[in-house]
Amino acid sequence: MSDAVTIDIHGHVIPMRLMGHAGPFGPEVYRAENGDETLRIGNYTIVAEGLVTGRISDPKKSLARMDEAGIDIFGVSIAPMMMLYWLERELGVKWAAEVNDALAEFCEADPDRLFFIPTLPLQDIETSIHEMDRARSIGGRGIYIGSEAVGRELADQYFWPVYEHAEKTNTPILIHPYPVGQDGDPGNVGKEDAKLDWSRGAMMTWMVGYLHQETLAISSMLLGGVFDAFPNLKVSITHGGGSIPYQFGRLEQALSRMGEGQTVTRQKAQKPLRTYLKNLYFDSVVHDPKARQYLVDFAGADNVLIGSNFGGWDGVNGVAYVRELGLDEESERKILSTNAAQLFGLEERVKKLEARR
Repeated sequence: MSDAVTIDIHGHVIPMRLMGHAGPFGPEVYRAENGDETLRIGNYTIVAEGLVTGRISDPKKSLARMDEAGIDIFGVSIAPMMMLYWLERELGVKWAAEVNDALAEFCEADPDRLFFIPTLPLQDIETSIHEMDRARSIGGRGIYIGSEAVGRELADQYFWPVYEHAEKTNTPILIHPYPVGQDGDPGNVGKEDAKLDWSRGAMMTWMVGYLHQETLAISSMLLGGVFDAFPNLKVSITHGGGSIPYQFGRLEQALSRMGEGQTVTRQKAQKPLRTYLKNLYFDSVVHDPKARQYLVDFAGADNVLIGSNFGGWDGVNGVAYVRELGLDEESERKILSTNAAQLFGLEERVKKLEARR
């Protein structure tokens, strides 16, 4: 078994200093009539027990839970409900900067063990590039974006200046979905469509919808020519990449049929799709061990990272999820530590923690 310094790149926090800073979208925490601690973001509400008590807002409590889980270094990102790409431009720009400042402050509790993955105000691409650089200057590593944003899929050339800058600065992208229906009118609290409301109540958006969104996001980038235009761009996808590892052959089969005269003409990939797998990294939040092992077989040990959804509703012990596969020591070390250290530029932190042992 590897004694590697472990790095978890998938977990969320909600700094309480952000409450009330997104205009009509809040956010706010209140007690519902039934006593549940509830988080409201626009017209979207979820039960958020532990938010006020610090389970996902207090860095000291996060560090203690990291110790229990065997996590040495943790990359925090804002909860996906708080990406808020639908805010009016000026407020959206301000919100993204405040989120990144709050995450930087969170990580000050232990700069050797905590780092943050910045959000961007994708309402404004030019400002997003500036915020990418500013966030890096205060400790950010990589960038964190939704599986689609401002009504556009990720292959849309609207985003290409961000990809160009990310490639130029060797900045990895972490893609994470956000809940369906958040971009509605914040004045319609409690008036959501009944079908959508049922899905929320059953957590369908999170359980199933996220996997669907991830699959669409990566398929869009693969088929839309993103990795042809930016061959050195590095993209990490949460929850094991949705269906991508398990239905990749379907994409290849479809691509082979997209010739002249076919209905589908939007694909722009110039190479066999497996050529682009070197650009993709998948986290290990795959709950079935056989499926998790297949993920490693599909992507290779060089392109899998620890993920746990640390602090999330379905959070797991990401370290244990890797160790229980019984991989050879070199492969295990890559997934537990080396891949993330190289991807997010954490080699010096790893050395420092190794020296403390």
